[in-house]
Amino acid sequence: MCGKVVLIVAIGSHVSSWYKPRGKMSLDTIVDTYTEMIFRQIGFASVAAPAVSSPFW
Repeated sequence: MCGKVVLIVAIGSHVSSWYKPRGKMSLDTIVDTYTEMIFRQIGFASVAAPAVSSPFW
């Protein structure tokens, strides 16, 4: 479980290195995309969120 916590922190920290408020992706899209990635990493198959087109997969 500790490894997953580190992964979640690293994922969140990484966003701050590239996020631009006026960038191509809206903040809502980024939150939805990263929430889905984190939930997949901790074992949830899917979350109830609108489908988004993501450049991450």
